[in-house]
Amino acid sequence: MQNKSTLSSEAVTLGDEMTNDQEMLLSSSEARPGEEEDPEEAELRKEALKAAQDAVSKQKMMTSAFDSECLKLRQAAEIEPSQQDAAAANIDLLHPSTMPVASTVQTPDIFKGTLKEYQLKGLQWLVNCYEQGLNGILADEMGLGKTIQAMAFLAHLAEDKNIWGPFLVVAPASVLNNWADEIGRFCPDLKTLPYWGGLQERMVLRKNINPKRLYRRVSVHR
Repeated sequence: MQNKSTLSSEAVTLGDEMTNDQEMLLSSSEARPGEEEDPEEAELRKEALKAAQDAVSKQKMMTSAFDSECLKLRQAAEIEPSQQDAAAANIDLLHPSTMPVASTVQTPDIFKGTLKEYQLKGLQWLVNCYEQGLNGILADEMGLGKTIQAMAFLAHLAEDKNIWGPFLVVAPASVLNNWADEIGRFCPDLKTLPYWGGLQERMVLRKNINPKRLYRRVSVHR
């Protein structure tokens, strides 16, 4: 897990200057030389760029707030060694199910499945990373339901944050269909679009993408 706000290459500049991230977004959003861009696609590109810039700015604010909070904690009164040992004794890293959970995150209603206790803790950890502006790696062993936890996290974003996507899931071609099938089974309110193949095949997919069909907003009542 890495807090990217500490990297000098991503430092926020003042005034009208742009961050490196924003420059990269602008350059990647420009049409290629010699390409005649469709007006509708140009509008979608413009909207995507604005959304990406907003996301970058929000991420920087979140990571900055997290860094400030961490600094305050480090500068707080030192804990006696005996107290540190006592606190550590309550955490068994070899048996995560015994670790205390303070989060109130619950399984999303739009997730059509039941999370096991350790999977719910994984979901809570992913949500906490998101809310603190942190990157993270869910490193459960094979067979413990990392895919399920990831889908539950996307469902949480849709249900609790009203963020319905689009989300980018990068997966090997061998499990691409499995991801699409599992999302359809556990999160039917989320739409999927397998995006793969050669350059020409992906170009055809882009031309036929209807953004309104990629995801939907639904009213969720608790």
